[in-house]
Amino acid sequence: ARRYGELVETFRGLTFDAEGLAEATFADHRLIVAHDPLRAAEQGDALAQTNLAIMLANGEGGATDLEAARELYEKAAAQGQPVAQGNLGAMLIEGQGGPVDEERALDLMRQAADGGDRIAAHNLFVLLRPGGRFATSGEEAVGYLKRSAELGLFRAMDRLGELYKRGELVEADPEQSEKHYR
Repeated sequence: ARRYGELVETFRGLTFDAEGLAEATFADHRLIVAHDPLRAAEQGDALAQTNLAIMLANGEGGATDLEAARELYEKAAAQGQPVAQGNLGAMLIEGQGGPVDEERALDLMRQAADGGDRIAAHNLFVLLRPGGRFATSGEEAVGYLKRSAELGLFRAMDRLGELYKRGELVEADPEQSEKHYR
């Protein structure tokens, strides 16, 4: 939380030039900022909230702050931001930054996949496939894998190609297998 406070103060202290650029140093890293992400996040910009949450969750520029990241993901997810929905879902499954809520997590991840988050779609395949943590029908799981592949996630394309090659969860189809391998 202390590092988050330092990051907030760094962004608050920025002065933007006529082109909307600012320069700062944080945690021995030189930053060139193209707009004021903290102000945008505070004003409710879902993408800025998501980007700031990613930084906090990954410890970019300092120690991780999962509670603050989860709060920002909550705000952005409430606005329908797909990456925030998917990342918040992952945090809810693992109880990162707050309590576990598996039902809400899966709901958010489904919303994220439907909204175009290819990683959330792939994660749903992993979670829902037979043998997965929340195993359902193979059909539902493969549907999310196909969605992830359609959205351009290479590992989903490869995995789908492998399923078609082996006839696992789908009917074996050499043409489909070759189509999906990258």
